[in-house]
Amino acid sequence: NRNTRIQAQIAATGASGSRVNRREYVERLDGLVFGDNPREGFFQENAFYHPDLRFQLAFPRSFKTQNQKQAVVGVSEAQDAIIALTLAAGASPEAAARQFFTQQGVQAGRSGRDTIGGLPAHTAFFEALAEQGTLRGQVSFVSYDGKIYRILGYTPAARFSTYEGAFETSIRSFRPLTDPRYLQVQPRRVALVDR
Repeated sequence: NRNTRIQAQIAATGASGSRVNRREYVERLDGLVFGDNPREGFFQENAFYHPDLRFQLAFPRSFKTQNQKQAVVGVSEAQDAIIALTLAAGASPEAAARQFFTQQGVQAGRSGRDTIGGLPAHTAFFEALAEQGTLRGQVSFVSYDGKIYRILGYTPAARFSTYEGAFETSIRSFRPLTDPRYLQVQPRRVALVDR
């Protein structure tokens, strides 16, 4: 049954079933990127570097970090706090902050213009209603190289004082990446060798 199904699927694709020219195929492999592409961002210990977008951000050492397509995220060991970096919509940090606070259940606390890593920013504290209770956090919107970055840290309201310093330190670590060691990093590529 499996063979019949596979043959039917092959027939449906219109593939001729002819063999691929091995030499042409192998030549196409030369220079192919393999593994994670560090040009799209990479971690070194607790620091995140993004050579193509030319920024860096440090996470608390105890946080488990991950570089996802839409966000760079760090989660506390107890899994009760999150720090996330994403791109935000808006023409300015203030406009992005206003848009953030239009979300249902999100209430603004102390907020205002700021400077982070020498860049124009807007920082605010907030509370948000969630299924599991009230969350409390800090968010900053930073303007850099024509983009607005949102750096957000939050935890259950009762735990905010435990993580407030970590959120502040991480958010304030955002800055332009200038170190050539990180700016020039290149992905690993397949290299063909004649036998």
